Amino acid sequence: MGEAMREALAEAQKWVGTVPGVVMVGQGRDTVDVWVTMPVELPETILGVPVRVHETPPIEAQ
Repeated sequence: MGEAMREALAEAQKWVGTVPGVVMVGQGRDTVDVWVTMPVELPETILGVPVRVHETPPIEAQ
C-alpha cells in the first residue's frame, strides 16, 4: 500500500461516526471503499484517491 492510499484511508476513516450513514471504510483495488446505510454526500476523491461508495442494509446491534 502506498503512502497516498494510507493517508487517504486514515482521512476517510474519520467519516465513520461523524458522517451519518457511513459504517465502514476500507481499501479497494485502487480506491477508498466506503459502506453506507443511506445516501450520503461524499467527495469523489480523497487526497487524490478515488472514493467508491457501497450501499448496505441498515446494521442493527444484536
